[in-house]
Amino acid sequence: METPLVSGSLFSTMHWLHWLIILLSLVLTLTAWKITSNQIAEKAASSYQRETTKIIDLVLERMQRYEDALWASAAYINSIGGDISFEEWKVYAEAIGIEKKYPGINGIGIIHYLASEDLQSYLAEQRKTRSKYAVHPPHDKTEYWPISYIIPLAGNEKAVGLDMAHESNRHSAARLARDSGSAQITGPIELVQDEQHTPGFLFFAPFYGSHQIPQDTQERRERFVGLVYAPFVVRNLVDGVLSRDFRNVTFSIHDAEEEIFNENAIGESEYDPNPLFQSSASIELYGRTWTFQFRSSKEFKSDTSSGQPTTILIGGITVDVLLLVLFLLISRNSRRNALQARKLLQAQQKIEQANEELTHFNYRTSHDLVAPLKTIRGYVDLAQYELKDQNTAGISDCLSRIEKQAQRLEKLVEDLLDLCRIDNQNVAADIVDPNEIFDFVSSTLQSLWQEKDVTVSLENKLGSPFRSQPVRIRQILENLVSNGIKYSDPEKLTRWVKVTFVRVNKDWIRIEVADNGIGIPGEDREKIFEMFFRAGNNSEFGSGLGNYLVKKHVAALHGKIDYRSSDEGTCFTVDIPAGSRE
Repeated sequence: METPLVSGSLFSTMHWLHWLIILLSLVLTLTAWKITSNQIAEKAASSYQRETTKIIDLVLERMQRYEDALWASAAYINSIGGDISFEEWKVYAEAIGIEKKYPGINGIGIIHYLASEDLQSYLAEQRKTRSKYAVHPPHDKTEYWPISYIIPLAGNEKAVGLDMAHESNRHSAARLARDSGSAQITGPIELVQDEQHTPGFLFFAPFYGSHQIPQDTQERRERFVGLVYAPFVVRNLVDGVLSRDFRNVTFSIHDAEEEIFNENAIGESEYDPNPLFQSSASIELYGRTWTFQFRSSKEFKSDTSSGQPTTILIGGITVDVLLLVLFLLISRNSRRNALQARKLLQAQQKIEQANEELTHFNYRTSHDLVAPLKTIRGYVDLAQYELKDQNTAGISDCLSRIEKQAQRLEKLVEDLLDLCRIDNQNVAADIVDPNEIFDFVSSTLQSLWQEKDVTVSLENKLGSPFRSQPVRIRQILENLVSNGIKYSDPEKLTRWVKVTFVRVNKDWIRIEVADNGIGIPGEDREKIFEMFFRAGNNSEFGSGLGNYLVKKHVAALHGKIDYRSSDEGTCFTVDIPAGSRE
């Protein structure tokens, strides 16, 4: 009875060095996984902190620019005598180009302060250039703060003549700007020119008709002329300063208890119900307190939540398992070869031949298995350096290459397992349906022929099933069709592999596998059935055991295999008895 692959006796035959290699590889995997996980978490936290700080800094910086524009306007008014006409203001406002230089601003205007007894003379003066000018809406206050001018006028028509005294937020902020001599913003309001009725605010800077701001409150009230102001819709301010294209953090803004902007609503496209990070921050802004509620977005999670640690862990454990299987196979083969060697002591020639084959097998197996393992170890070392530099692209490239080498190892181990089993397969004869065999092989290789854009077809000329060993025939076809696909000619417009079943006579069946690939080089044609031989010596195309396994299966079926090849393609011919022995 064959020794099971996993058994106490088999494990006990493994060399202590094998266990040390597996242990070191496992430690390396866990260390790389832990380091990568920690670095990704730290990087995400740092990125979130940078983004939230950047948002607040940009708001402060932009509001500072707006304030500078208001104070510059006030200074200009003072420089021309302490007040300004509509035409003068229009020329000035258009000259500073607010729409280009100050994105998010709705306009820039002048508000004059009037005592009740000055209202009529003020209206008469304004109507000299604008006959329909009026102060609105009516109120019971004894003072007036009308918007005299605003540029651009288009879109701001409803604001012209609007009296700040009619509403408490506007009025209190205007009075505070006058009395303090400093720039102020209002609490949340709806701008009359905003048809969507979303939260906004006004930004005020006072001017007093002189270059110096009076030193005490009473003097400021006595010499006060008016305000330079700018209206803002909060959503436009955010769009102008903090475009969603340049950040992965969403936020809302509250002025006291009132919400003035919100990207954190459930219906928003980037809303993340389970954010990686969320926080809040408050800033004092021109007489108001704005509180920001930050949340990392779905895009932030996508950009910073990496599968690299999991990939490293799975990849490393896979390599460890492959190493274990490899060492078990080596131990198993060593035991089997020792038994065979003892049986062949009676025939020295057979012993020498077996030893030579064993030496070649062990050398090639070790070389082909150790080479990708060394490559994997090299890329693991490189990945660690890339991790230190936080080079995500470099890490991804290393992981991709590690995966490719692991796939190469997996294929080689599979072929080695097939090679180990092939001589010991006790397969009973059964009915063989070519259509079922082809469907199985085609579906198994589907991803390969789709990737290579190769058409795989069957021509069944038998008319009825025949009796043989389905498992061996399936493995023969799978290897030959796989080779036809792998060695397809990328220069040809159409690439195909064709399988044909035909009866030679009543006792023999012929299977042909033809392709229009690159063909087999002349110098390689005598070696294609040798163990570990690869046409063109290209490791990309497999382990070098495929054709060797095919020949072994054909021999087990007591059949014959031949082929012909040219630059136009290759055709393998397999003849087997139609009722082979069990």
